[in-house]
Parts: sequence; structure tokens; C-alpha cells
Amino acid sequence: MKDPRNILEKALSRNEPVFVVRAQDKLSIAAINMYLLAAYFSDMPDKQYTEIYKIHEDFEKWQKENPDKVKMPD
Repeated sequence: MKDPRNILEKALSRNEPVFVVRAQDKLSIAAINMYLLAAYFSDMPDKQYTEIYKIHEDFEKWQKENPDKVKMPD
């Protein structure tokens, strides 16, 4: 899986807009689900799709383990 820090640093160094979704955000899993749906219909390579699905699983696990920290985005 790609390191999110490297991705963010690369985008910021190019003055590229970035949209960050954190596991604490109540809407994050829905956002990832929509991205997965778009990826599925866009013929994304299986390896990339699998990486995104793994992130989805990580978010679900984190939210289940930290329900007191899950909130609407700031």
C-alpha cells in the first residue's frame, strides 16, 4: 500500500489540491464506498482496487474500535 504521507507531500509540493478523509469522520466509509463504486466501473486495475478496499477495511476496523472518536467532519 502506498504511504499516504508521500502522496500528500507530492501533491502539496506541486500545489495540487488535496481532499483528505480521516477514519474519525462519520462519512468516511460512505465516501470510500462511492470511490470504490466509481473505480469498479472505471476498469481500475485489480491491484489498486484491492488497495482501496484494504483502506476501507482499515477504516471500518478503526471506527469499530474507536466509536467514541467517530464524529461528523470538521
